[in-house]
Order: sequence, then C-alpha cells, then structure tokens
Amino acid sequence: MDKMTMKELKRITACLAAVAGIIGAGLVLTGCQTDPVYANFPDATTPPTAEHSNAQAYKPPTNGTDVLYIGNIVTIAFSSGDTQPLPQHEEAIKDDGRITPPLVGSIVANGKSPGELQAELQKLYNVLYKNMTVTVTSKDRYYYVSGEVKNPGPKPYLGDTDILKAISSASDFTEFAKKAQIRIKHANGKTETIDYNKAIEDPQQDVPIYPGDKIIVPRRLF
Repeated sequence: MDKMTMKELKRITACLAAVAGIIGAGLVLTGCQTDPVYANFPDATTPPTAEHSNAQAYKPPTNGTDVLYIGNIVTIAFSSGDTQPLPQHEEAIKDDGRITPPLVGSIVANGKSPGELQAELQKLYNVLYKNMTVTVTSKDRYYYVSGEVKNPGPKPYLGDTDILKAISSASDFTEFAKKAQIRIKHANGKTETIDYNKAIEDPQQDVPIYPGDKIIVPRRLF
C-alpha cells in the first residue's frame, strides 16, 4: 500500500470515528431527557364545569306579561270548605316591592307571577291553618296617558314599559305638546317631571312606567 493510500485510509477512519462520537452523544442526551409536561387545559369539546367557569346557572326568563309590579293591586282570598277563615285582602304593591298579608308579615310580590306568589303564601298559611286554600289574583293592569297625545286614555300594561313606550302607545304627541315637562304621577304617590328629548338621547334619563301610573303631557304656550 503506497503512502497516498495510507493517508486516505487514516482520514476516512478519523471521519468515521467522529461521526460515531456524535451519534453516541446524541443517544446519551436522549436517554436522559424526560417526557414533556403539558398544561392541563380543559377539553374544548366539553362544557366547562363549575371549577372552570364563573358563569351563574341559567335561569329561564319570566313571562313579562304575567309578572306583578309596583302599584299592581293584588287580591288574596282565603277559603276552607264553605267557610272563609280570613277576610279577603286587597293591597297595592308598595314602592319596596312588598305587600303585607294578614298574619304572615311582609312578603316580596314585585317580579313574581300571581301563581308564584300564591304558592309562596300557601306554604306560609299552611303553618297556621289546616285545609285552607289561598288564591291570588290581580286586577287588569293599566297606566294612563293624558294631555297632548293623539290617543289619550288608559293603556294596558303588557310588561316592561318606559316613558318612550308609553307615549308611543298613545300614538305619539300632538303638535302642541310640551315635551320637556312631561309629568308622571306614580301609583305609589311619587311625582316626577321628565324631559322626553333627553330621554331619547340618554337612556338613563328614561324612567319605567308601572300599572296605575298617570302620564300628563302639558300644552306649550307657543
């Protein structure tokens, strides 16, 4: 074997040794490496549990046309066979949303349907009377719009209503309406003055209307 061949053989041997060393080092490092740790994210395909969600439990909406509101007159009748253990009680829901039936004290009526209020009262009176039936009814609910509107008179209360909806239900203003000083006499005895134009621009200037409320639109001078 000549000198040139020996040099080439040594060079090839050295290259092979270097490659073997690199492969060996890689195998050692791979053997020491631990399995990767992944964050414990909830499965996006399943609904979040209470542990992963701050959302409150869903509550079905209440039918707005069958809900008692402030100013609504509630009638409570009591019966037991052919007798009447307690006299019939009639009361308008007060400004704090409560009524005070006999013997059971103050109870929240605002926001409940007549059926819900009846069931709650039945439980309370079951503690005091045996075999007594409680019946809750409410009179037809209206608010009243008078003055400078095209169609004044009583309007049926059909759920959440504000001053804008109330004026609309009266077919809007006449050309002589003084929109800046609409008076509202609430069923609870309170009175306030509303600027209709400001209520249109700013929802915070709008006010709710309840059964029994009286809306008076004055006539402007010129």
